[in-house]
Amino acid sequence: FEKVVHRDPNNINAVAGLASIYYKLGQNDTAQIQKSREYYMKYAQLDSMNPVPFYTIAVLDWLVVYDKNNTAPKEDQLKTIDEGLQYIDKALALNPDYDDAMSYKNLLYRQKADRAENDDEKKKLTELADEWFNKSMETRKKNAEKAKAIPVGNN
Repeated sequence: FEKVVHRDPNNINAVAGLASIYYKLGQNDTAQIQKSREYYMKYAQLDSMNPVPFYTIAVLDWLVVYDKNNTAPKEDQLKTIDEGLQYIDKALALNPDYDDAMSYKNLLYRQKADRAENDDEKKKLTELADEWFNKSMETRKKNAEKAKAIPVGNN
């Protein structure tokens, strides 16, 4: 993939492949997460109608703030959370039935609630998280029902 990207920096398949590989390598490695994020940003730029790269950037933002070893200042962590929420919203704008994106919107709101300035803000953010959790579960069920209704092997 790296050779292909070197020859053709706009090859979507190679960029997506590298993004995915670094994502899998980076689950517990900040440098790999950052590399994955760079490739997903490029992927989102090249394929702006695909919700997957936007969703995955938000997942990577969540991984960064969820990391208990993250020593970044609270303000920086909140910026990362807000950025993740913006990317989730882009993914949901492209696919309103993206239940995994809804699940991560819930998780990002929970991270934001953990960093809330006061109990009222924490309560409001937790309620938003709960709403998105419930919406993700409803949508997941609806998507599963739709998938069952599609005949298999009738091409």
